[in-house]
Amino acid sequence: MANISTNSTEIARFAGALYGSVLDYATTNEVLTSANSYGLYNLLNAVYSRDFSNTTSSAVAATISTNLGLTGTLMTDAEAYITGVLNAAAPGTQGAAVSGILDLFAGLTSDPTWGSAATAWENKITNAVEYGQNSANTTNTSIGAISTTPPVTTFTLTTGVDTATANLFNATLDHASPTLGGADSVTGLATGTGASNTLRITDGTAGDQSLIPVGATITNIQNISFATAGNAGVLGTSSFDVSGISGGTSLSVTSAGSLGEQVKAAATTNVTVTANGT
Repeated sequence: MANISTNSTEIARFAGALYGSVLDYATTNEVLTSANSYGLYNLLNAVYSRDFSNTTSSAVAATISTNLGLTGTLMTDAEAYITGVLNAAAPGTQGAAVSGILDLFAGLTSDPTWGSAATAWENKITNAVEYGQNSANTTNTSIGAISTTPPVTTFTLTTGVDTATANLFNATLDHASPTLGGADSVTGLATGTGASNTLRITDGTAGDQSLIPVGATITNIQNISFATAGNAGVLGTSSFDVSGISGGTSLSVTSAGSLGEQVKAAATTNVTVTANGT
């Protein structure tokens, strides 16, 4: 999913695509102050005119495509598109045109052709914005050094109805006050290279018989860990069943009691099960 196009995001995209840079804290605040004073697009147009007025559109297109991490056909197609947009832009508006191109690219995270590259780029931008907001960062860095994995965002479920998107979810199945309920919906963030999302469930009540509640929507969660002081999946023909969870690849179940009848997962899921230390 694309980032919200705030001034901070727009500036991070512009700096990363045109200069291959991630701005440090001081530079970020200097640019934001100018953008707020003169208008974002006025600033981007002025910077482009100052730094790229003697550079051909095709050369700028090649730089942007490279910094976006594109290769092969995607790079060739992107260079042709960017060159055409810049050539068609009125003099003095090319900075805004570049910003528009980057916004368009950011919106392609679900596209079957461009989605993987766009998602990786927007994850970089998320991290670049975070870098520029951290006062400890006193030097600019390279966009190539920024991870395509989004930063970890944590959501702790409540006893009410939760609908959330994050990297890490914390939930309980304690019978007295479970926070994972049948009306809850949790979705892992779109992942970049090496990224994964985790649902961490605990039940600290001995004697509980713990089951994933019917109706809970759990999507794009690669890792599920469940630790219970009671029993996992022992109610009649029910089991601790995560086979229907979309995108799951790893399940870890630790039970201080009995595992009962079964722990059920999809065939593509790696399962680790420990009961009473065994």
